[in-house]
Amino acid sequence: MENAINEVSKIDMLMSEFQNQGKSEWRGLVKTISVRIPVGDFSSIDAFSRHTGMSKNKVIVQLLNVALDGVVAGLDRKNRKAFDQLQIEVMKELEAEGYGENVGDL
Repeated sequence: MENAINEVSKIDMLMSEFQNQGKSEWRGLVKTISVRIPVGDFSSIDAFSRHTGMSKNKVIVQLLNVALDGVVAGLDRKNRKAFDQLQIEVMKELEAEGYGENVGDL
């Protein structure tokens, strides 16, 4: 699916990679965190990683990006405003601590 200005969506890019029909590269700042992932979800992530040759980290980040876009798009105006304000606060905090680490592809 493409948007009105002919840009490929994040879900399109992800599906292309999962079907071994394309590749993407990402560069930028990252914040390292630790999370617990249910075993069933981990097995799906690991299977996608093995199938595509992508790192598990890249699979997780791309899935998270698609999910976050969908949830944010579904927020009503009041909650979207609150979310946007909190996101700005978090970015200011990250800036104050020096962001994260700069990396090449995930």
